[in-house]
Amino acid sequence: MNPKDNLAGKVVAICQPNFMPWLGYFEMGHRADVYVMFDDVQFVKRDWINRNRIMCNSGNGRQWIVVPLQKRKRESFINEMEICNDNNWNEKMIKTLHHVYCKSPFYNEYIGPIKSVLSKNWHLLVDLNVAIIRTIYEMLNIEDNIVMSSELNVGLNRDDKLVRLCEKLNASTYLANNGSKPYIDKSKFFKNNIGFVFQDYQHPHYFTGKSNFEPFLSVIDLIFWNGAESLSIVLKGRDKKWKEAIV
Repeated sequence: MNPKDNLAGKVVAICQPNFMPWLGYFEMGHRADVYVMFDDVQFVKRDWINRNRIMCNSGNGRQWIVVPLQKRKRESFINEMEICNDNNWNEKMIKTLHHVYCKSPFYNEYIGPIKSVLSKNWHLLVDLNVAIIRTIYEMLNIEDNIVMSSELNVGLNRDDKLVRLCEKLNASTYLANNGSKPYIDKSKFFKNNIGFVFQDYQHPHYFTGKSNFEPFLSVIDLIFWNGAESLSIVLKGRDKKWKEAIV
């Protein structure tokens, strides 16, 4: 069977459970039928798993918001990473969000759910991240299609693991993020009759009330400034011909 003949079939996307992800992360979640949180792979420092960027207090530039972690051995999986709750990081982060966004038009409408999640005493980073992702799903009115890779009990290494996850979920197409281009082997999907397409997301410009637009921030920047219009803005970056690109 040629996977192109089954475009109405199941599209599966697989991404690591990042912290307060950017716009493209949610475009991928909206496009997929199943969005797998790739939590049983090695944690990489200075990536997006425990940090992201928001606007600076001054309104110009960007700053990091970071969830502090307990030290673990280098080969630890993402779902093993524990949060260091010694210094009230969550209270400080909530105050930072307030200072940066309190004057944005939709801050008061949307800060409640984010604050509620951050205020809990989380032990594992993955639980916090997935809770925030699901909360943002609700804000954007995206149907919950999230499953955990660790719950699907698939072993193997990177490419083989991705293929096996797709097989287990009866995927007709694998939707891959562009960051995987350097290492992913598409032929392994073709051999298993699974179509393949890269996301090819183009970051849209959106209103922020500031003279200097900063792309590639956490999606909460978009939401605080644009409210109910946020999903339509997220989808503006979608490759309009993505189905034609499936191979």
